[in-house]
Amino acid sequence: MKLFKVKGNSMYPVLRDNDLVVVKETEPESLRLGNIVVYHEDNGRYIVHRLVQKGKEDCLYLKGDGYNLPQVEANEALIVGKAVGFVRHGRYEPLKRNRELHTWSVSLLKQFVKRFMRDAFQPGRR
Repeated sequence: MKLFKVKGNSMYPVLRDNDLVVVKETEPESLRLGNIVVYHEDNGRYIVHRLVQKGKEDCLYLKGDGYNLPQVEANEALIVGKAVGFVRHGRYEPLKRNRELHTWSVSLLKQFVKRFMRDAFQPGRR
């Protein structure tokens, strides 16, 4: 198990700035859609995002839960592991499958509502 400090709010509301993410090494083939993973960028940074799609061969598509964040493509070899919990204010919280899926669905709903509201109330659109 490894710990990574969250920088920013791209995974809000499940993860917040300065949370510590507990990551377990996981074989890429056992990752499931909706899992929160840590991957290593070419520039040396570690990023925490959600697995949103599996591509051909060893390609994974990841995305932060924040509104309008781009989907990124990552090679399976760059995956450090899957988040299994987090520490906030000194308290450990497990990250079980039902919580992963719940927070993902909330994120998707939030993005849909924001897009709908923007389109519905933008002048000249109807």
